[in-house]
Amino acid sequence: MISLHVLPATAQDPPDAVATAPIRVGPLGFGPRLAFTNIGIDTNVFNEAENPKQDFTLTASPGVELWLRTGKGMLSAQGRMDLAYFAKYSDQTSVSSSVSGEYEYRFNRVRPLVSFTSLNSRGRPGYEIDARVRSHQDNILAGVDLRLAGKSYLQFDYRLESTLYTEDAVFDGQKLDRSLNRTVRAVEAVFRHKLTAMTTWVVQASSEQERFEFATDRNSNSARVSTGFELGRFALIRGRAHVGFRSLAAAEGGTLPAFRGVTADVDVSYTAPSQTRLTLQSARDIEYSYNPRNPYYVQTGVSLTLTQRVVGRWDVQAVGGRDRLSYRAALPEGFNHSDEVDRVGGGIGYQIAERVRVSVDAQSQHRTSGLHERGYRTLRVGGSVTYGY
Repeated sequence: MISLHVLPATAQDPPDAVATAPIRVGPLGFGPRLAFTNIGIDTNVFNEAENPKQDFTLTASPGVELWLRTGKGMLSAQGRMDLAYFAKYSDQTSVSSSVSGEYEYRFNRVRPLVSFTSLNSRGRPGYEIDARVRSHQDNILAGVDLRLAGKSYLQFDYRLESTLYTEDAVFDGQKLDRSLNRTVRAVEAVFRHKLTAMTTWVVQASSEQERFEFATDRNSNSARVSTGFELGRFALIRGRAHVGFRSLAAAEGGTLPAFRGVTADVDVSYTAPSQTRLTLQSARDIEYSYNPRNPYYVQTGVSLTLTQRVVGRWDVQAVGGRDRLSYRAALPEGFNHSDEVDRVGGGIGYQIAERVRVSVDAQSQHRTSGLHERGYRTLRVGGSVTYGY
């Protein structure tokens, strides 16, 4: 499932996006983006267990990023469209869009900020739902970042999220709006302490109320706490690594099974002097199921990407990963079971210019399940051309 929670930039890293923007006009900077991806064959368009359907596909993704200085303030925004084309199964052709923005104003020790993200998508929401359906996700965040001392910061946020499926979004005979339309209200506190120029220690706590529009028996309250590190983009190891704990309980009148367990959000990369880059991504959290017998599952995933520069501007890449979907039953109707999705792939790319790259890639995906009809295999082979990504 796509996550829309945007963590703003930390207060100790002054924004210089305008100065580094590809195109600058006074206080305004912007950078266009364009990508043509998935140019090739999908051997299982509908993720079917039997009699898979094959088609030629192509996705065009134009976009732009904008930055505007306003005295001590900074406005940033970005927009993108994804136009997915299917040659034979034209009913799968779709247009998706996303827009986001953030404004922050810096006083000496206080930084108020607001941000929003809006996604209008027709695609697969995650590994569970195989149909390409229309959904809308919105996220609004308002907060303030306080400088406590030379290297310590405390941030308070209020976050409002909504997930809405259209009335014609149907999968496996279930109307998705009836089971998945929901709103999340959350208050958060984040403590950051800069250990070194490249390493920041982070502790985050939040309280969430999740309310469903129709399936009110799924209403819940959650408490989260996590800690980890944020590593600067010029560090030998860069990215973020957070591990936490979540406690979820049904709201009054709800029947949602309780959950108490570990969560994770890891996205780190290591670049060796030999022009080898290794990227590790891992995540663990709850995702809601469309099936009323199993109202949610715990998704645990890990992926590893190895990129090696070989000769000149040529590079090769290998990718592997697995996601496990552990379903929790709403007794006595359901039963616990698990799905596993394995991914393996690779490709070869060529950097034409600083912001222009072409590649040819292949990826195989295999889902196994305790339910026979849920298993499938697919192979996607194709090329891509990107500018600015």
